[in-house]
Amino acid sequence: MSGMDPRLKRIQIFLDGEKLPAAGSAGGMREQLLSAIAANDSTRFKELADEVGQRKISVESDWCQDDYLLFLLLLGNEKFGRPLLFLGRIIETRRQNPNPIPQKINAVFAAIERQEFGIDGEFGFLKIPFLHLVGNLRLGPTEARRALQSMSAPGLLDQMPPFLKLLTQKAHDLVLVERQPLATETATQLIEGFDAHAKHLSLHDWWHVLLALPGRIILALVFGIVSLGLIPVLFGIGRGMIDSHKITEVRLRPSAIPVIRIHEPDADLPPEALMLAKTLSFSAGPPGKRVIQIVVESAPFSSPTPAFVVEASHPEKPIRNAFAFTESAQDGLRPFTIVPVQRDAGRFRAILPEQPIGQRLCFVLEFEVGTNETTQSVGKRVVLRSLQ
Repeated sequence: MSGMDPRLKRIQIFLDGEKLPAAGSAGGMREQLLSAIAANDSTRFKELADEVGQRKISVESDWCQDDYLLFLLLLGNEKFGRPLLFLGRIIETRRQNPNPIPQKINAVFAAIERQEFGIDGEFGFLKIPFLHLVGNLRLGPTEARRALQSMSAPGLLDQMPPFLKLLTQKAHDLVLVERQPLATETATQLIEGFDAHAKHLSLHDWWHVLLALPGRIILALVFGIVSLGLIPVLFGIGRGMIDSHKITEVRLRPSAIPVIRIHEPDADLPPEALMLAKTLSFSAGPPGKRVIQIVVESAPFSSPTPAFVVEASHPEKPIRNAFAFTESAQDGLRPFTIVPVQRDAGRFRAILPEQPIGQRLCFVLEFEVGTNETTQSVGKRVVLRSLQ
């Protein structure tokens, strides 16, 4: 995102949930509105919004076509109790724009103003960052799939101005992270769920399972228990017997991927990985810039994991190139495995298969930096995120 309009840096930080830096004395209306929303200052927001509402609302007013400004007004309006009565007039004025893309965007803003938050229709995915910011995002599998299909349209980002492009990229990230799990729909899924979670069920949980079974199955279980003289099982004495058959290793996706070491490619890398790092860069940086490579090592996984995805990103700098591998964190000979990576704008995602306990992930990342920047100053801001 390094090519992004610098005026959008603060809204990008806000969308990412990070602490918003001060706008400065020269901050315009958008920056002041954003600061009031981020500070949860409803009084200041209403004062600023009233100033906007006193402006001339017409097709000739450039500010009426400002998507960023209107998004902030809609966000504060929803967040602070819908105090703004002039938003409908702005949206109605924007309908007179004959271009099809602005008309579709305006239809999304009109739906938000009416509190119609379904993720449907063209560009409906733009509601996702808005709902996330007001704490009302609920993405089921159907909504997530519909949003991803819409955002996968060829040339979608090419037709969008920078602010809407930023919202689209954030919507894509939120679909991956915030999607709600699919409820069990088939008997096979139910059985797999028991296999995965039976050892964690309490006696109280098992009682609810029994009550949910059809009557004929409950009767068969009662007669079977009585005939075998196993009544004490109902009181929890047989819990150990049940658990003894559930020895399948539980695999959990890490909720966080802490970084424990940042350094340049050196002899600590496996020889093959070091050779690959040397072939990673294809061009030097432009005048006043240079290209560096940074090795980012995660903490060892504290438990076995299922297959999952880890994203590497930097809040300000795009990653030019990257590869990733996993290796044992133990001393001595450490076998390593190169894992596939996927580029997403200035980020890279490593697609990991199941990992044993004690394994760690290493990214080798390439950045274009200023002459005064160092491996540590750039690397300490790299973020590793665990995705499904």
